[in-house]
Amino acid sequence: KVSEILSFINLDGTEKICVDQLSGGMKKRVAIARALSFDPDIIFYDEPTTGLDPINSKSILDLIKRVSEQGATSIVVTHILNDAISIGDTLSVINEGHLVETGTVHHMLRSENKFVKDFFYEVYQDAALLKNKIL
Repeated sequence: KVSEILSFINLDGTEKICVDQLSGGMKKRVAIARALSFDPDIIFYDEPTTGLDPINSKSILDLIKRVSEQGATSIVVTHILNDAISIGDTLSVINEGHLVETGTVHHMLRSENKFVKDFFYEVYQDAALLKNKIL
């Protein structure tokens, strides 16, 4: 089963490598592999891409999508809105420990809640400004 899971997370042949010898992205995938070894119905991810470069971040997000496609429910805590949008069917916005709103991306973009509107506007305004500076 270990080999099967390592293959699923694209770490074939790493069974004998000590975890502290792995890169940050590989360590994150090993943590997911540990969770998968229990065949869970639900997996919680806490800031799964924090500290990773864009390539490893995409790899982790793709892995989370594949885990979800296999039937496990994924609950991802992240402050990176683009990560949430790329992998989430349903988003929940929490402010100061309180649930503000839950819905699809489409719903959230049309929210009447001031906090949600401000949050999405700030993120997308920053992205638009960055795009204009790059192009």
